[in-house]
Amino acid sequence: MFEAHQLTFNMLAIACSPAISNDGEDVFLLALCTRAGDVHIWKVTERPTEDALDAKFIGEANHGDWISAADWTLIDQDLFLATGAADGSTKLWKINAKQLSTVTAVKDITESDMYRVQALAWDPKQVRAPYHNACN
Repeated sequence: MFEAHQLTFNMLAIACSPAISNDGEDVFLLALCTRAGDVHIWKVTERPTEDALDAKFIGEANHGDWISAADWTLIDQDLFLATGAADGSTKLWKINAKQLSTVTAVKDITESDMYRVQALAWDPKQVRAPYHNACN
């Protein structure tokens, strides 16, 4: 069952993390990104015997501008989320895959001459930094 949580915002981007094992269960994180610049993070657990999903709100952060793109990657025991915004900025967020409780900002990439970020993706060969496609 989904935990009661009012979703009264305009979502502009949604991203699902890679599946991870957490407390003996396979889970993934869902990032819901809004026009207000908020990132709402949900932990989603599949219940195959019940043909259902459980979702629990675990935290949020603010990018600062409309979030138009988002993508996840897993490095060691941490999940990283990259968000791109209408002002051309990209931010990196980290969540410990074991605890799944704290969303920490780790890097802010702002280019004043950049156009709106419309898409971004992690390079699987070089997971150290996201590639973003800034288009006007």
